[in-house]
Amino acid sequence: MLQCFLRFSKTVTTVPCSLTSPINPSFLLFYSSSPNPPPNQRQPSPSPIASPTRVLKLISAQSDPLLAKEIFDVATTQPGFRHSYSSFLVLILKLGRSKHFSVVDDLLVRLKSDQYRVTPTLFSYLIKIYAEADLPEKALSVFYKMLEFNVKPLPRHLNRILELLVSHRNFIMPAFDLFKTAHKYEKEELWMLLRFLRICLQMGVCLIWFLIGLWLEGYVIKGCLMRLKSIWRKCCQKDFRQIFQFLML
Repeated sequence: MLQCFLRFSKTVTTVPCSLTSPINPSFLLFYSSSPNPPPNQRQPSPSPIASPTRVLKLISAQSDPLLAKEIFDVATTQPGFRHSYSSFLVLILKLGRSKHFSVVDDLLVRLKSDQYRVTPTLFSYLIKIYAEADLPEKALSVFYKMLEFNVKPLPRHLNRILELLVSHRNFIMPAFDLFKTAHKYEKEELWMLLRFLRICLQMGVCLIWFLIGLWLEGYVIKGCLMRLKSIWRKCCQKDFRQIFQFLML
């Protein structure tokens, strides 16, 4: 019996611990595919763990956004290491799409403090992510975050945010405030006004109160006074079908 047991035990194999434990992000950065040098060969001094380009590739290849964030953090521990802007962009999009919004906010703060040059593309994606998640407050914060980064809002940014805000009745006034701020960045003020009116109409928001607000604020655009009066008369007549056709012109 003892001899049988000894013969059986010789066939047992040991499973490497690397196959049973989770991958450590630092292993991905320190790992080298070069063959092991001879034991008597002197080891060179350690080189930087990875270049920004390699870190970007590792982050892009990760399907798990939190593991991608760990790789990002491990690379940060290297003295003098500075991530590329592309690494920030890819990581923020991964985290945003997986709804890790607090981590996204932290990365935006870091982008600002480290004085990265941010492109409008980042904010376009963030606005889209928050709109799809139906988070009007977060989308609105993106607009003001753009101003902090000295990025000029584009019409597509404003349109997407306004559409989201107007779809929530408790965000009508913030939408109105955004409109008053946004016309500073939009050269075609008349187009911007009519666009916002059309959004309000599509969302079922009463245009009358919006127009009253315009007059109380003294917001009179040169060259469109008669057009505003025409819209006002149609609102008073409650001919919303004609209003819609009018705004679509």
